[in-house]
Amino acid sequence: MKKLTLLIIILSFSALIAFYLQQSSIPAIKALPAAQKIAVQREQKSSEILRATVRIHLRAWTVKEDESGYIWDESIGHATLRDGRFLVTHNHYALLDKGTAPAGMSVALFNSRGTLLFSAPFTDFQVTQEGAETLVFELKPDHWQRQLAASGIISAPFAGWQELDLQPGMEVGQIDWDGATSRVDWATVEAVNTQDGVPRVTLNEWVTQGGSGGGVFWNGTHIGNNWQAAEHLDGAGTVVGFTSVAALNE
Repeated sequence: MKKLTLLIIILSFSALIAFYLQQSSIPAIKALPAAQKIAVQREQKSSEILRATVRIHLRAWTVKEDESGYIWDESIGHATLRDGRFLVTHNHYALLDKGTAPAGMSVALFNSRGTLLFSAPFTDFQVTQEGAETLVFELKPDHWQRQLAASGIISAPFAGWQELDLQPGMEVGQIDWDGATSRVDWATVEAVNTQDGVPRVTLNEWVTQGGSGGGVFWNGTHIGNNWQAAEHLDGAGTVVGFTSVAALNE
């Protein structure tokens, strides 16, 4: 009986020490200086955003323009997972510009670290929404949805532009990449308007080719997808700034 009581005391004391050490290893965000607090919050939000982000590679053999043979063609973009089965991205994939997918086209999905998740026939993806600047793919087979979940890909929360009080000067996170891995860049809103019927937000950051379709997030919620980037030049042709434009969710 004494041995049992002693064992319980030891285990309780060990658990108390473990709990104390765990709590001590987590920085108290409220006690951090403002700059550090912002950095910690950004890191936390970035981690969640990247877990909801995938890179899309559309791949196909296409006929050369002179019909002398075939070439291997590829269109790359980014997307955000919604409701475990929908990939929200942009509507400017070169392989889809003609309105129909080339025969035999496949889709390869990668996570933000550049790891291949799976490759599947394009017929396993169904276009459920097609807007002026936004495209939504549905993963039809359940096993691909399970594969995404098993790989740690999570769904992001979404909001339509009518729900937003987005104003110039606010900060948002947007997806970009370096050609291998994806990241979250923190950008400032320059303008919110509607052009050609598309609600859009202009940001003071550049998006690298292949990063288009990546999400724009406000307070961790997906509000739009990148689809256009521009360099701004002075009279001498020197680059003086960059902007990107994202289509807001409708």
